[in-house]
Formats: sequence, structure tokens, C-alpha cells
Amino acid sequence: MKNFTTECEAISAVGYSANFDDYTVASSYTAPSARVRPNCWAAINTTTYSTYSVFPTIYYYSSTNYANSTPNCLKFYSYYSSSNSSYDPQPQYAILPEMTDLAGKRITLQAKGYTASSSFKVGTMSDPTDASSFMEITNTDNPAAMTTSYQEYIFDITNTTDHYVAIMIEAANSTITTNGVYIDDIVFSLSPTCYAPTEAHADVQDANNATISWTSDARNTDGGSYSILDADQNVVAGAENITGTSFPTS
Repeated sequence: MKNFTTECEAISAVGYSANFDDYTVASSYTAPSARVRPNCWAAINTTTYSTYSVFPTIYYYSSTNYANSTPNCLKFYSYYSSSNSSYDPQPQYAILPEMTDLAGKRITLQAKGYTASSSFKVGTMSDPTDASSFMEITNTDNPAAMTTSYQEYIFDITNTTDHYVAIMIEAANSTITTNGVYIDDIVFSLSPTCYAPTEAHADVQDANNATISWTSDARNTDGGSYSILDADQNVVAGAENITGTSFPTS
């Protein structure tokens, strides 16, 4: 009997998820020769140093829980050494399977850094073999900074004709000598039709009067309409479906 893999067909983004746990890797440490990527995923990493050329790959290491949901996660790793030019760090891209309907979709994932200075990007690609086609998704609801603990990151694709999503890390360099990121629990869903406002605050005039102001999220194509609720979650009189950016209470 011979095993073979058929060519991957494009899939629907909604409902796709990946936690990397359905793959058998080493029970203690995933050696470079045993590292794999999920089926139908691709990667770009042109470093010439063999130890780092295998990343990004599914990773398991038993001495510490590196995954957000055990046992596996996806690991990126890049290292720079001024004394060893053969390390040749390069940007790395983990490219998800081809998808048919990316516009209007939300990507939620868990990520943590190898160090607090680590970082990553998410974007779309028209060509999974061409790094120059990577277009970063800038409309994000992310934590202010990456830490060495898992945090949730959310990316919304407002409009694109691309068919691929990619996770990317920059090459390590003389300033950031190590850049490593762990990714887990990727989920695709529909983006919300209305995004929450930001910078909400109240300017109090006296005990009975205040003006509540906010900034509408630019992703709301209709400008956004909001309602103000009181402490009991009831709509404040006159404050339903407000299309402006402030409301005086009395």
C-alpha cells in the first residue's frame, strides 16, 4: 500500500480553525528533521542556516507548556549573530490554505512571544510563493504589546480579492537578535457589521449634567450608530441609535 496526498482545493474561510493538535510530533522535543506544517499550508523562509530554515513549523516541547491549548502550537524562530554570517536570518511566512471568500472575515488567534520584543504580522497574499504580495491587515483589535504569555489577537479583513492569509515575522537583526513567536487556536468567523466606539468618556458639568463623547470606529462604513445604556442596561431616554459622536445627559 502506498500513501499519497491529493492537491488541496480552496476552502471557505468561515468555520476554518487550526490548533495544530491533530499532528503527531515527537513526544518530548520536535527535532528539526521531524518538524512538519499543517496539511495544505505553505511557508516562505529563505534562510540558509539549516537549524532555522525549518520554521515556521508545528512544535511541541514537554518541559514547558508552549501551546495555548495542548499539546501543539505553531512556532516561528529567527536568530541573528554578528559573529556567524551563515545564520542569514530572513522574514518567515506561514501561509494558510487557499480560501474562497476572505473579504468580511475575522481572524482570531492566540499568540505569545519568545521574548517581550518579539512581534508578528497577519496579512493577505495573492501569491503564496511571492513574499512581495503580502499585504498587512492594519485594522486590528490587538493588545498594545506582545508578551511572553498568550494573548488573543483579532484581525478583520474589510476588503480583499486575495485568496491566502499569512502570518509573518520579521528577520532577527542586530537590534532584536531573537524574534520568536508561538501561534495557537486560529479561528475564522464573520466580521461584525458594527464595531464598538473608542475613546468614550464623560465631561461632567455638575451633579445632574454631563456630555458623553466617543470616536466612531472607521470600519463602520455607515458611520456607525450607537445607543447609550444606563447601569441597568436600559437605553437612556433619547440616546438610541445616535449617529453623532456625543450626547448631553441631564
